[in-house]
Amino acid sequence: MKTNLRSKLRTLVFLGIAIIAAASTQPLFAVPLDLQITENSSTSLSATLDGSAVPVQNTAADRWTLTFADTFVFAVFDVPWVEPDGSPSLGNFVSGTGTNQLFVLSDFPVGDDTPDGTTQTQSVFISGIRTDINITFHDHGDGATVPDTGATSGLLFLAMIAVAGARYLSTTLSTRQLSVRT
Repeated sequence: MKTNLRSKLRTLVFLGIAIIAAASTQPLFAVPLDLQITENSSTSLSATLDGSAVPVQNTAADRWTLTFADTFVFAVFDVPWVEPDGSPSLGNFVSGTGTNQLFVLSDFPVGDDTPDGTTQTQSVFISGIRTDINITFHDHGDGATVPDTGATSGLLFLAMIAVAGARYLSTTLSTRQLSVRT
């Protein structure tokens, strides 16, 4: 009887150890983090992590650094998105370099066809525990650089009035000068 009880206890101990080991190997963060990056212009970029603002530093035109808490360590990666017009020659890159910072490059040759707004998943370690992070890039930075046709037409009309006025003034002055001489 003692042997049977001892065998059952040993089985329960081993089972308990196996359950604890299996539970400790599961990731702490079951749901991936959500990083949304939005380019507003060549010098303006915003980012949110699960809805909270991320510090962004504009280091040059179309270049930014996103800085996260010291407990974050991003895997090494480069993820591209093409410009919203669909041209695969230029796009946007988000790079992880094994630190707590991500680097963003815009209007950069990418040679990829991942559409703007597509979510891409990468790895991040938070306090040493690996989890996934979904990164989505939204490029709104290049749409407002061309003036609308109403403003262009108004400027053209104003220029035509100025040329007509200058021509009238020039003709009037030369006619007066000729009549004064004779």
